[in-house]
Amino acid sequence: MIVITEKELTLLAGAGGLALYAGKQGPKCPFHRMLFAASNLVLLGGGVYVLWRSWSQSPPAFWCSLQTVRKKSRERLSGGKKARGEDAKHQDARVAAVLDLVRPNIWELEPYRCARDDYSEGILLDANENSFGSALPPEDRVLELERYPDPYQQPLKEKIAVFRNVRPEQIFVGVGSDEAIDLIMRVFCEPGRDQILVTPPTYGMYKVSAKTNDVGIVAVPLTPEFAVRVPEVLQAVAVSPRVKVIFLCSPGNPTAKLVPLEVVEQVLEGASGCMVVVDEAYVDFANANAVSACQLVEKYPNCLVLQTLSKAFGLAGIRCGMAIGHPAVIQVLNNVKAPYNVSQLTSHMAHKVFTAENLAVLQQNVSDILKEKTRVVEALQGLPAVKKIHPSDTNFILFEVPRAQEIYRDMAEAGVVARFRGHELHCKDCIRLTIGQAHENDSFLDLFKKTTEKYLGKYT
Repeated sequence: MIVITEKELTLLAGAGGLALYAGKQGPKCPFHRMLFAASNLVLLGGGVYVLWRSWSQSPPAFWCSLQTVRKKSRERLSGGKKARGEDAKHQDARVAAVLDLVRPNIWELEPYRCARDDYSEGILLDANENSFGSALPPEDRVLELERYPDPYQQPLKEKIAVFRNVRPEQIFVGVGSDEAIDLIMRVFCEPGRDQILVTPPTYGMYKVSAKTNDVGIVAVPLTPEFAVRVPEVLQAVAVSPRVKVIFLCSPGNPTAKLVPLEVVEQVLEGASGCMVVVDEAYVDFANANAVSACQLVEKYPNCLVLQTLSKAFGLAGIRCGMAIGHPAVIQVLNNVKAPYNVSQLTSHMAHKVFTAENLAVLQQNVSDILKEKTRVVEALQGLPAVKKIHPSDTNFILFEVPRAQEIYRDMAEAGVVARFRGHELHCKDCIRLTIGQAHENDSFLDLFKKTTEKYLGKYT
């Protein structure tokens, strides 16, 4: 916004009046010619000054280039115009260190801009859209799908911010968590040179994205009880200086186990030269307000938290996920992403879920799932074929049964599909079971009992 003070307005108005007076007197008089030129010079100089002052005080957010993000961080680190306390300077140093992890070529990137960044209302003839509308029936045209979606999703970010107790500028919204995972790789990891660190058994997309982006992989396995080996993780980072990103899945997939916040904080402290990504896809099944790493992003600028609407929110079909972190890091992700990454349909449905009424339904669904999980676990504990059931902080359980792959395959062919995970570390003969509705769980338990008896006989 351009702001003109009263003194500046008086000066510009006076110069304009003199220019108008001198211009009307004609060009023949030398005095009037000189007065006309001087007045116009004041007008031009004053206008440029007002633009410069307004811009320097409050540049538009969409013009916030990556160079600007980095420059502001450096200015704060050096003290800027105001003296800063030691705690603030220490935090600024942390932010600067995190921004140094960004690939050098990313800093040269100018974000894609469109006219819709500046003007979102009126007669819109800027984006080569089909103004006649879609070929859908009239009842399906209410969302104006002929228009590109909001590139920034600010209203949605504001709703997420309230729900997660963070600020809108700390939120990146994308196509599921997978888009954020891929962007993190592309922003922080130099292809053919840098590495990520994973803690198997864990979510498979970290490796897929790393291989797609030609990024190396360092693996530090969890313990057999699925705990993070913090000393080994920190040692691996020390030995491999090319590790740029550490992925911690909490609660884990397929482990179903939460990583305690104190463990996450130990990694953040000990690996301050790395981005630490805490993937919390299942956190709402484990009392999110108590255990979410979102509460760490203010203190640790190298912390990024991934969340999604696919699990507890029950919106896997709309593909909406988010990354939550320091505003400077989020700005980098926003500048690198595709301009219209979140569709209008996705945004519309995501907005709906954050009403008080629908959030109450969410909480009830989570409660019902956890009750069903307790019932299914108790039923499995009563079956001699089940050798071990791992503790679960999620909406699924991981359990061990002999000949698990054959049992899984037979059940799938009979129409009840779980997931065989026996090929993963510490998961020998393990099946991962999503907790469904009561009748679905009953069907699983009934068929599972019959199938285990077929392969293993009746245990006594």
